[in-house]
Amino acid sequence: MDSTYDEILRLTKQLVAIPSVNGTDGERNVACFIEKYLRKIPYFERRPGQVVVQELRNDPLKRENVFALLKGEKGKSKDTILLHGHMDTVGVDDYGALKPYAFDCDGLKERLSGMPLPKEVRADLDSGDWLFGRGACDMKGGVAVFLVLLKKL
Repeated sequence: MDSTYDEILRLTKQLVAIPSVNGTDGERNVACFIEKYLRKIPYFERRPGQVVVQELRNDPLKRENVFALLKGEKGKSKDTILLHGHMDTVGVDDYGALKPYAFDCDGLKERLSGMPLPKEVRADLDSGDWLFGRGACDMKGGVAVFLVLLKKL
C-alpha cells in the first residue's frame, strides 16, 4: 500500500496535469476531477449528499465550487475545521519553450535537468525535494493534502 506521502504526490501530479488556467474551461475540468475523487471516498459513497457542487452565478464559463462535509463520528463536538483552497492557476506563457511541459511535473523536471539553471534552482531540482509544475505549490499540492486527509479520516 502506498504511503500517505506517495498518495499526496501522485494526486498532486494528477491535479497539475489538468490545465486549469483562470478563465478557461480547465477550471470546470479540475472541479469535475475533484468531485469524482471525493465521491469515490467510502465515507462520501455512503453520504453522497455531503458532496455538493455549486455553479457560480452568472458565470459564462459555468465554473463550479466543490464542497464536502465530513462529520466526525467519534464523540460530540460543535467544532468545525474548514479546509479551503483554489483550483485555478495563472497562465503558462512565462514558461517559454517549456510551456508544453508546464502541466507535466515529471516531464518538466526531466527537461529542466538538461538545461543551464541558476545555482539555487539547480540545487532545488537536484535535491528531489521540490515539485515543479504550474500550480504544484499554489495550490494543487494543498488541495491534494486536503483530499487525501478527507480520505484518511
